[in-house]
Amino acid sequence: GRFGELVPPYSMADSLSDPLSHLDHKVPRPCSGPWCKKGEAKMARNPNACISGRDRTAKSGNLCEFSCRFGFCLESLCECTARGIQKTVPKWQDIHVVAKDDADRDLNSLCQFSCKYGHCPNDVCMIRALAQPDYPIDHREQVREGNARKCLIFKEPQHWEAQKQRCEMVCSKKLEQAKKEGRTTSAICVGFWPMDKPIPWQKLREGQTAAPGTCHCDNQ
Repeated sequence: GRFGELVPPYSMADSLSDPLSHLDHKVPRPCSGPWCKKGEAKMARNPNACISGRDRTAKSGNLCEFSCRFGFCLESLCECTARGIQKTVPKWQDIHVVAKDDADRDLNSLCQFSCKYGHCPNDVCMIRALAQPDYPIDHREQVREGNARKCLIFKEPQHWEAQKQRCEMVCSKKLEQAKKEGRTTSAICVGFWPMDKPIPWQKLREGQTAAPGTCHCDNQ
């Protein structure tokens, strides 16, 4: 959706939600991920947005054909075939989605965008239900963990390294486990906001402008 922003170690274009660095208007990337809360990728009204596209490979099915219509056309998987005034996205759905090939970050992003806006081919994407535990849930622990994963997405490049280090610290256990297993891993700050609203940048002090985000560890 207006996916949140991923943040360095990539560029700011990389920085909005694992996907949207490839939106035509070059806003920070979207959510990239299987992880979205109620959030959507930022897509400003653009008179020269991608409004039609096709899939470069078979592995994305027809996700690009759908997502490119709304300006979300990842260059690694999609090819934009027509441009025009950006279309309004369908109603957003609060679901938890991953690609069947969940190691492919861009494919995860495409699944998250497309499924949350109503197009979810089950040969490419999976909707994951949250399992109900057989034991009592410690909600206080959940709150503590949720607070610990909060991060700030900075607008100014000089703060991106600190932002990256914050999530690497929060995600350290998962990153170490992934490293032992030889898996590709990540620790990124992701933000999600409604598409029809501006990014909620806040001036913290001189030279520091940030929006709220959440650290996502190892694509989770």
